[in-house]
Amino acid sequence: MSEVIPPRLRTADLARHLRHVALDLYERDGFDAVTADVLANESGVNRRSLFRYFSTLDDVVFSDHHIEIQPQVQQRLADAAGTVPTVAAALVPVLECFAVDEDFVRRRQRIVSCSTVLHDREQLWFGLYRTSVAERLREVATSTIERAMAAVVAAALVAALGEVLDAWYQDESVDALAFFRQLTALISSIEERSTSGRDGPGHQHLRVEQALQPRLAGREAGRGER
Repeated sequence: MSEVIPPRLRTADLARHLRHVALDLYERDGFDAVTADVLANESGVNRRSLFRYFSTLDDVVFSDHHIEIQPQVQQRLADAAGTVPTVAAALVPVLECFAVDEDFVRRRQRIVSCSTVLHDREQLWFGLYRTSVAERLREVATSTIERAMAAVVAAALVAALGEVLDAWYQDESVDALAFFRQLTALISSIEERSTSGRDGPGHQHLRVEQALQPRLAGREAGRGER
């Protein structure tokens, strides 16, 4: 089929168009019923162009991560000093981009919560952010314990991000950015206590885990009900 997407559209615009069409189809027909041919026909983009941008259909509805969010996260991490507050700030584009297209993001989450495939794909993106944060912390680490704890702190920060998003999905009045800053400030204070010697380094993982445990437990319980 011939494409009807105007040539002036950039990659970001095309990706946005495709993910919105895909979500409409998922809501109407169900995720499993939407094939590449169906998406191509409904979007006005030929199949070849579709797979030029996305390796699988699972990626289409998460194109905001690939096209818009990940590049901003990577740039902010590159510019970050390597402290907990600065690397935490590098995750803020997730919240900012979600807020810009709030209706789509909330609709997508309802579909994701009903699809194991899409849930797993979403988790891959958050896993990528966790790895990127850990790598940045290791780059500036000056001791063996700091390098070892990089993965722990990164996991705590991304877990905090997940908690914020879960709260925001459930309650539109939640100030996601303010909530995220509260949680990351808590993580930062725990990290500072450890590195300043007020806590032994071996206690840092335990303290981060204890601080987030109530929220993590609630999140896991919520997933089990889906």
